[in-house]
Amino acid sequence: MAAQPSPVQYETSVYQAGLHDHRPPFTFKSEEWEPLALARLSASSKGYVHGNAGSGGTYKKNLAAFEKYSIVPNRLVPSLKDSEGNSLFSDSSTTVLGQKLNFPIAMAPVGVLRIFNPEGEIAAAKAAKAVGVTYIMSTASSTSIEDVAEANGDDGHRWYQLYWPPNANNDITISILNRAKKAGFKALFVTLDTYVLGWRPSDMDNGYNPFLHADRIGVEVGFTDPVFQAHFKKEKGYEIYEASKNHAIDREGGSIGEAAREWASLVFPGHSHTWEDIKFLQEHWDGPIVLKGIQSVSDAKKAVEAGVQGIVVSNHGGRQQDGGAASLSMLPKIVDAVGSKLDILFDSGIRCGADALKAIALGAKCDCEPRLPAVLETVKKDTPNKGKRFYKCQNWKETTGKCDMFLWEEEAATRAEAALLNQSRTEPRRQEDVRLPPRQEQFSVTPTPSYDFRAPSLRAPSQAGTVLSNYTNSNALDDGEETEDDFEEAMIKAEHDTQPIAQTIESLESHLPAPATPRTNRADPMVTPGKRKYSDIGLETPQTMRQPQLGLHDSGYGGGDASERRASKRRAVDSDFLTMASPQSSPTPSRFRNAEETAVTQQTLFKDISAALTTHGVRLSDRVNHSLSQVCARYERKTHGLGKGREIARLALTAREAKVAELEHRINTLGAELNTERAIVKHLREAGDDDTL
Repeated sequence: MAAQPSPVQYETSVYQAGLHDHRPPFTFKSEEWEPLALARLSASSKGYVHGNAGSGGTYKKNLAAFEKYSIVPNRLVPSLKDSEGNSLFSDSSTTVLGQKLNFPIAMAPVGVLRIFNPEGEIAAAKAAKAVGVTYIMSTASSTSIEDVAEANGDDGHRWYQLYWPPNANNDITISILNRAKKAGFKALFVTLDTYVLGWRPSDMDNGYNPFLHADRIGVEVGFTDPVFQAHFKKEKGYEIYEASKNHAIDREGGSIGEAAREWASLVFPGHSHTWEDIKFLQEHWDGPIVLKGIQSVSDAKKAVEAGVQGIVVSNHGGRQQDGGAASLSMLPKIVDAVGSKLDILFDSGIRCGADALKAIALGAKCDCEPRLPAVLETVKKDTPNKGKRFYKCQNWKETTGKCDMFLWEEEAATRAEAALLNQSRTEPRRQEDVRLPPRQEQFSVTPTPSYDFRAPSLRAPSQAGTVLSNYTNSNALDDGEETEDDFEEAMIKAEHDTQPIAQTIESLESHLPAPATPRTNRADPMVTPGKRKYSDIGLETPQTMRQPQLGLHDSGYGGGDASERRASKRRAVDSDFLTMASPQSSPTPSRFRNAEETAVTQQTLFKDISAALTTHGVRLSDRVNHSLSQVCARYERKTHGLGKGREIARLALTAREAKVAELEHRINTLGAELNTERAIVKHLREAGDDDTL
């Protein structure tokens, strides 16, 4: 695909043209595109493109999901450079399905485009090529596969989307796949959620199904397919094209209308394929296969087992199912489960570049297991930092696509002390803690939801991203699976690798006095994000979350009426304004309050144990000494933190008792005032009665 001007270059060209009084022919305000388009459409076309399944609940959730996040940039971050030292600031390229793309977006597969524009898919394919984005052709096109490929050009980048005929018509499916391969389509997108059209009230109000009309809308892929033509001629006794020439178009059942209904019954057969049927597609398509319409972790895992190269987290823009989950709410869970095993694409709800960026930040993932323990190493090079100790991810590599988590030992200790002293969590809060109500107002929809791919790496934009995501809102109905990731095997391996040190520490800890039991929901601050049930393996393990250049936080303002916004704001305050960036990468002042003043630094316990061991002639290696020192320091910090917590609890209890006493006094005062008011009212009534007499 030919290189295209970067967004910065394009913006500059617009301003340069403005110096010569040249204005763009079309507004750049994306929120105005939809009303402009709807104003030019017929009632039936408007109902088709603007309508959604049922009451539109899924569609509304798609839009509302994006409004719960805000983009939080980091400042003074050095610009990225390529191997030759050139700035990559404006490089938006990425690699998806092994193919280099100029931008992490593509034109989604939208069918029946001729009801919006006379040129239909021809115009769309040309436009995609002109701006350098991938065009995904729909099986429901009003143009043949070959004509779309010609419009997209030899240097255009295109993928093919399949509405999958039943197994009884596998010969037609094979014919379509062969035509797409021959026409230069590089990947196959198989839509799983539309084996029957959704319940769409707008279309039903207009009595309009574009596929059933005898005007060749949405059926040209079938009408130009030689195998389907042969089937039709065998059954009806005449060619489809003969019907178009020799028979009048009859919307009530003429020849063309009959052929259209025959084709629609194949691509929307009313029953689904099975996971075993994926093998058939793999046998007849030699490129990447992507399953479109994945909405659950269990289905994503099955896609991995089936051996496909990618999935699209999508609910068809809310057009197929009412009452569904927002696609964005399911994206992080799915990425966390299978993101390192296949490419994950996204659609449903994107309306602007900021939405695409949020989806990228939520959906991109580094190649490491995010709950593996970090390893402690020493700087060996002759630099000013020689001899200093640091933590890094087990999967840390100097190559793109691996986790680059890095943390100096003293920084890790500071974070641990601050977190323990304040009895705070050191992992990002899960969104399950913040349950925002669904948006109630009406939204609008555009005809073509954009795709959004895995992010360009913040270290090398031409590669897959490494932005780690937080977890998604649990308001949406899930598949019922446990949301924890399954890293047992990885943790067993890590435990085996560190077994000698772990045994040494365990034997030493057995002689230490047991500290008071901490709160059950406390997490070891030196463990990577998650449930942390694998933390005690012998080595302290700081989070393997890198400092991202882009973070998201839940703003807590989801729109709706005033009471909804106030409630949403209170929930956000209670959850410390849930942030997508690691609390360790951007610690809040409250997390570190009084840390330097109250930190336990003397390590009396370690000195006492060392003295006792020395008295008995026991010598320990430097590594064991270091591990023992950390164990003792952790126990002292926990003990000190518990003491501080008890003191805070005592003060809070005292304050509460004082408040209760104050309220009781106030109640008594109000009671006395009420009695006085009643006496006055009684007196006035008696006085009024006397005047009447």
